Amino acid sequence: MSYHHHNETQETTQHSAPRSIAIKGYDVFFEKPHTVERLKCKVCDSVCNVNRNAYGPTGHLSAMSGNLVLHDHFYCPNIGKQWHDSALDLVQEIDRTQSNRVKKLITKDLCKVLSKKQKIQSN
Repeated sequence: MSYHHHNETQETTQHSAPRSIAIKGYDVFFEKPHTVERLKCKVCDSVCNVNRNAYGPTGHLSAMSGNLVLHDHFYCPNIGKQWHDSALDLVQEIDRTQSNRVKKLITKDLCKVLSKKQKIQSN
């Protein structure tokens, strides 16, 4: 544990809050204005919401440097939902993994998470 977390207990560090940060290229995308009609989330295959003609940064470095550009901002409507966070972790792990056998196993886990999404949305 780091110095400023010296009072944390095992119980409090095991639970993580849902992330609300989107991951560029997975569930958030930036395109030149009006060049793309629609995009789908690479995590859950949902059609992304879009803010057309947005003016601002398109990533962490551009935000830090003050580089603002005109763009269309696409983002998944499921960002921050617990099942989507779990699916995002799995999709990123599939992308990082070299072994095809391991990718198949992770893909099975991903299918289970996404099937839970279907059950949640149908209720």
